[in-house]
Amino acid sequence: MANPDKKETPQILHENPAQAMKQLIDLAESLNTLLDQEANALILMRDPVALSAIESEKEALAAKYEQSCREFKERLAAFKTMPKPQIEKLYALQEQIGEKATHNMGLIKEKKVVVQKPEE
Repeated sequence: MANPDKKETPQILHENPAQAMKQLIDLAESLNTLLDQEANALILMRDPVALSAIESEKEALAAKYEQSCREFKERLAAFKTMPKPQIEKLYALQEQIGEKATHNMGLIKEKKVVVQKPEE
C-alpha cells in the first residue's frame, strides 16, 4: 500500500531513452555553466545579491539534476543502447560538475562566504 504522506516526484526524463539522454546532458551542461558563474561571482565578490540569486538557481537546478540521475540509474538498462560518445560526454560532464563543485566549496571556505537566500 502506498504511503499517502509521501509525495510523488514527477518524472523529469522523457520515456524515450535518446530524448532522456539529451535532457540529462542539457541539465549537466546547464549546471556546469551555473557553477562557472558561481565561481566567477565568488572570485569577484562584487555583488552579494547576484551570488545569492545564483545560489538559489543552482539549488533548484541541482535538485532537478539529482532527480534525473536517479531516474537514469533506475532505467540504466535502457540507456546501455545509447551511442558511446553520448555516454562518454555525460560522464565527462558529471566529472566536471564534481570538480567545479569542489572548487567552489573551497572558494566559499577560503573567503568565508555566507550565502543568504534572497527575500521573496
